[in-house]
Amino acid sequence: MHNISAPENFGENHIREIKEPEKRKKREKPRFSLTTFIVTLIVSIIVSTVSGAVGALVIYPVLIPGEVPTEENNEFVIEEQSTAAAVNTELTTGEEITERAEENTFMPPESTPEVPVSPVPENTTAPAESALSKGEIYAEAVNSVVTITASWKQYYSSILGSYYRPATSSGTGFAVTDNGYIVTNNHVVENAEELTVTDYNGKEYKAKVVGTVPENDFAVIKINAEIEPVVLGNSSDLNVGDDIMVIGNALGELSYTFTDGIISHLSRSVTVETGTVINMFQTNAAINNGNSGGPVYNMDGEVVGIASAKYASDKIEGLGFCIPIDDVKTMMSDIIVYGYIKGKPSLGITIQTVTSAMASRYSIPQGCYVVALDKDSPCYEAGIRSGDVITKIGSKSVNSTDTAVSILSDKKAGGKISITYYSSGESHTVNITLAEKKPRDPRTQYTNVIDI
Repeated sequence: MHNISAPENFGENHIREIKEPEKRKKREKPRFSLTTFIVTLIVSIIVSTVSGAVGALVIYPVLIPGEVPTEENNEFVIEEQSTAAAVNTELTTGEEITERAEENTFMPPESTPEVPVSPVPENTTAPAESALSKGEIYAEAVNSVVTITASWKQYYSSILGSYYRPATSSGTGFAVTDNGYIVTNNHVVENAEELTVTDYNGKEYKAKVVGTVPENDFAVIKINAEIEPVVLGNSSDLNVGDDIMVIGNALGELSYTFTDGIISHLSRSVTVETGTVINMFQTNAAINNGNSGGPVYNMDGEVVGIASAKYASDKIEGLGFCIPIDDVKTMMSDIIVYGYIKGKPSLGITIQTVTSAMASRYSIPQGCYVVALDKDSPCYEAGIRSGDVITKIGSKSVNSTDTAVSILSDKKAGGKISITYYSSGESHTVNITLAEKKPRDPRTQYTNVIDI
């Protein structure tokens, strides 16, 4: 076992320390009493508040210049102006500040005046409401729109001989009188041996051609029935961006199809399949095969054009063209009343284009070959005969039938004009008086000729 010896005086020292512990020092009293702290805090808050208010009053007029009070100022503005005016005076004692504050205190009136209503500017007008919705226009229009089916015999030639097959095409038209006169495109009816018109209710009628204007792709046909006519508007009132609507027999199967769009351009010179150039307005409304001859409406439900053509391509969309209604109003009236356009000029001949190849082969000049003519025509009276070639009309050279038609388009019956023609190896020039063009049976059965 290990012996452990205790240090000297061990018991005495420890007993003493236990019995007589050292006395602790007394805690010192705090320098400030609770009352003193509260008073100090209150004084600090008062001083901070007063100094902040005085600083705001001093800097306010510098940052925001005061406006001269008027009778129309509201309460908030007047109080701001009064306070700012008080700060601009010399402040000396608290009594003076109190007196000025009492003098500038705003007292609201017993009754607050009503806030004046801003007057409407003199040039402001209420927006005009559209007379009809598109749905309402369609509902009224369909009773005036018809589908047109043209039927004829298409002839073919082969080594086994000639034969034919039945052919049909479809288009659209619209009634312009209540006794059955219908407007459409010329290309819808030009080949027709038989015309069938179907109204919105599905009833069919046989129709006949009253008159056509090929150079304007315009025609009038007639059915023996009463039908609700359209209201004609003025295409001269159209502007780019105006809304328009088209109703037609799309694709020849989707009858009474309704499409809409805007006017994209007011005047385009469009060359149609026959080569004729016609003035039309452009639209992005959908126009498809079968829509030809259909009415184009404005937002007042008036017809302002005739749907006529579309550029067809995989890369082209939204390019439709319509004949302005103003361009055909006179034609329409003349055809209905007289059966033809009054005052249109005529040479009284049937012509065919002499191409450069034909000219080289037959040793004749390029121009228009005279296939036939009437004995009472101005050309016959001037000495022109079948087999001659017209090379000039007026001062303009003629190299095709389209050129000849274009030259005569701005002439009038009764006017005088010179004709230069080639006959028996010699060139001749004669002056003639233009006759009036009237409907007549074709002079020949050739399909590649034109009567002028």
